[in-house]
Amino acid sequence: MKLVSKSTLLAALLAAASCSAFAADTVDLKVIGTITPASCTPTLAGGGIIDLGQVSGGLIAANAFTNLTTKTSTLTISCDQPARVAMKLVDGRATSVVPGLAASLVSGLTDTDGFGLGTVGTSNVGTYTLAFSDPTADSVAGSGAVSVDNGTTWALATDANRHLNGTKIATASDATGVPKAFTTMTTDLQAVIGINKRSALPITGDVPIDGLATISMVYL
Repeated sequence: MKLVSKSTLLAALLAAASCSAFAADTVDLKVIGTITPASCTPTLAGGGIIDLGQVSGGLIAANAFTNLTTKTSTLTISCDQPARVAMKLVDGRATSVVPGLAASLVSGLTDTDGFGLGTVGTSNVGTYTLAFSDPTADSVAGSGAVSVDNGTTWALATDANRHLNGTKIATASDATGVPKAFTTMTTDLQAVIGINKRSALPITGDVPIDGLATISMVYL
């Protein structure tokens, strides 16, 4: 066994202490955090319900479609920071769209522009269309814009294209059709509601009207 002299041991301890002193001469500064995207919430006036009440079967044409009524709901989109965001509507009753009824409600529309009103047995009750209009972004009235390719390209909203369906998204825009950033947008949603021929419905009993559309946010 080798013996270590006191002087050698003392030198080793002093060297270690010196290294420790130098290591404490530096400290790291980190810059951390998280950038969060905008979060937007849609709300509908009246709890999101268009209530038609009791509709007399005598109002429904026997062998023709009936344009029952037009109702308007107000949609508000609120964001926690300015954001470019659009709305998309998806029909929860798509299989109940009555062929040809959307075109009878609004000229130029097709079945893909319609939303279903549910079924009774094997009978489709009716169809309604939805169009947005008069969007206001941060209390400033403006134009609207629509896109059929999920926001890649945009066009100004017109009477011909403002009717929404599962392939379109829409938002507030400037006068050229470019989507605007906003913290709050308000727009009307106009529903034109039509009922199938009475001869196609079992009106010997109550026929429920049961439409359901889901509005989702598309961040641009």
